[in-house]
Amino acid sequence: MSFFSPLKYGFLNAKVSALKSFMLKKNDYEILINLESVEEIIERLERTYYRDFLEELSPFLKGSELVEGAALRWLAHLYKKLSRYINEEDRDMLELLRNRHEIKNIKLLLSYRITNKPWEEVKHFLIPISDMNKYRRFYQEESPSRGLRYLELGKEMLSLSFSKLWQGKEEIMKKLLANPEIYVLASVELFYSYMLKNLKAKKAKKIIEILRKEIDIKNLSLMMRFKSEGKSEQEFFTNILAGGMLSLRRLLNAYKNEKEMNALLKDYGVKEQSLSNPSKAEFEMYHKLVNEKKRAFINVLSLEKILGFFFLAEVEVENLKLIARAKEMGIEKERVKSLIIV
Repeated sequence: MSFFSPLKYGFLNAKVSALKSFMLKKNDYEILINLESVEEIIERLERTYYRDFLEELSPFLKGSELVEGAALRWLAHLYKKLSRYINEEDRDMLELLRNRHEIKNIKLLLSYRITNKPWEEVKHFLIPISDMNKYRRFYQEESPSRGLRYLELGKEMLSLSFSKLWQGKEEIMKKLLANPEIYVLASVELFYSYMLKNLKAKKAKKIIEILRKEIDIKNLSLMMRFKSEGKSEQEFFTNILAGGMLSLRRLLNAYKNEKEMNALLKDYGVKEQSLSNPSKAEFEMYHKLVNEKKRAFINVLSLEKILGFFFLAEVEVENLKLIARAKEMGIEKERVKSLIIV
């Protein structure tokens, strides 16, 4: 830790520590899970910092959709609030997290374009970290590729040759070109991988490592699905995302060797009994990664603690979405308790 860290990060660390003390805890989740309806969950959340966001969206959304929309607005509120205090020299790392959510919004909008959902229904499920009017223009643009020019991240993406993004995956690209939304959706995924692969930042190394491990989990999940479907090594190779911690060689060796694949999956948190269950294995890998995210927050008086706080907030949002949806679907309470992450 730098001699100047207490001066540089002390105030902001104190602020995020205070914010964390108000976040939902294990007991709060158990109370929410044991309530009998989503309406009761909403009433309970109205006693918390979610109240204003629930009131804002209640004329437009109901049930689990209202819970999800309010949680996403709280997340964006935290980003905007803390970004005011981040030093200019550290803003690039904050922008990395902002871009991560921007990409989630782009992917969500592209998936909704395929189903022709009206903008008025879609907008409430975005994380409002950018101008909503720009998202609207992107969503309503006839060509999704041209629509990228309205978004800051889209402009950055368009400045890079798409042929560079798709290098080594040209055959897949040709197949996807017939469907513009799917093509741009896949390109956005590749762009995020490209960003991480070419990141030169020396700060917050643990945060960057976590982001790259998210790519690893996508590749390992893809590996399990392709193996179960009997797909060739070449098919797996052309679908691998760059930017993760695992090298291409290691991933391909694991695809050819079941023993190596299982060892790799175990390293990422997959239990023995889940090695043949892709969905369960993916959950266990993300569960382990979330624990790493929580440890990033513990690192006191550092940029990593501040950025790690956003990871904790993301976990809370996902827990609330899960609890509300499970209540509507009638999933058993004990099952829900085993799925949330605390």
